Amino acid sequence: MVTSVKDQGNCGSCWTFGTYASLESSILKAGGTAQDFSENHLKNYHGFDIGPCDGGLDLFSVAYLSRGDGPVDEIDDPYHDYDDRPSPGGIPRYYVGQTLWFDTDTEIKESLISLGALTTSMNWDDSFFNDATDTYYNPGTQGTGHSVAIVGWDDNKVVSGTAVKGAWLIRAC
Repeated sequence: MVTSVKDQGNCGSCWTFGTYASLESSILKAGGTAQDFSENHLKNYHGFDIGPCDGGLDLFSVAYLSRGDGPVDEIDDPYHDYDDRPSPGGIPRYYVGQTLWFDTDTEIKESLISLGALTTSMNWDDSFFNDATDTYYNPGTQGTGHSVAIVGWDDNKVVSGTAVKGAWLIRAC
C-alpha cells in the first residue's frame, strides 16, 4: 500500500520524499485514508542550518516530525524544486510519536508487511543502473547519498553480476 510516485526535480530533497512515502504508506496500512504530505514544507522548515535543496538526512525528518512541525498537507504548501522559504502554510495533520530503525533483512521484510513502505538511503550512480532489466546493482560499499522508499522485495530475483539472489523493490523520486 503506497501513495503515488513523486518527482523531486532538480533539488536535493529526496530525503523528504522517502520520509513521506513511508509515513503515507504506514497510514494506509493502518487503515487510514490516503494522504499527500508537503515535501516542500519539510525541505524548507526542517530546522537545520542547511539550504532546502542542499540535501538532508532522515534525522532531519525525525526532528521535524517529533517536534510537531509537520506533516502538513501538500495542498497547503505545494512542492517546487528550488530554494525559497515562503510563509509556512497549513497545520500539522498527524503527530508521529515513534521512529523505528531496522538492522537486518528479516526485520525490514517483517516491517514492510506490518507497517508498509520504509525509507532508506543508498549510493546512487547512473552507471549501476541496467535499463534492460530495470535493476540497480552497486557492488561497492560506499556511503549513501540518495533516499528511496523500500516497497517490497523478491528473494528469487536474479540480477546479472550479483553475488547473491534477491532484490529490494524500491520507489525512487
